[in-house]
Amino acid sequence: VISNRPLKSIEELIKGCKTYDRSSQNELYHRFAHQVMCMAKRYMADDQQAKDVFLRTFEKAFNNIGQYDASKGKFSSWLNRITINAALTRIKAEKRFDYVELPEEGSSGENLEPIDNYDHDKIIELISKLKMPYGVIFTMIYEGYKHKEVAAEFNISEATCRSYYKRSREMIQKELNKNYLIEFKR
Repeated sequence: VISNRPLKSIEELIKGCKTYDRSSQNELYHRFAHQVMCMAKRYMADDQQAKDVFLRTFEKAFNNIGQYDASKGKFSSWLNRITINAALTRIKAEKRFDYVELPEEGSSGENLEPIDNYDHDKIIELISKLKMPYGVIFTMIYEGYKHKEVAAEFNISEATCRSYYKRSREMIQKELNKNYLIEFKR
């Protein structure tokens, strides 16, 4: 059904959600559903896990909408943080991997080509294929978390976090280079 009414602003939607207005909740959900699902898929190994994180994100967002403070940042950033926390909670609860303390490696990865030069969807696909914890650590660092923050989140040393990140980046780079060479030969 196409409506002629103008879309509400984010502020109006949030205000409506605080009073449990279903139409505001529905519109807010539809406006941010794609963003939340994309974020959930970056962290979770399969679609079912991503859907669970997706649903938990909106449940937490609607239950805690009163805690959102526009002066501290955009609503989309607040929602991303909820999504990441829901994903990390699920990952930790499943205990799908054990960390191995890795020695800090001498090279800082200077000779790696910037991953930003490649197709975003291809990078997301390759990240999802990485074993745990490589994909999660890579994603967090790629999204702007500091190594110190990631290390604290998973109770590992900063050196181990850096090693996991470097190795995950090398694995992704290797796959991207393979794909590039295959395409180049055609």
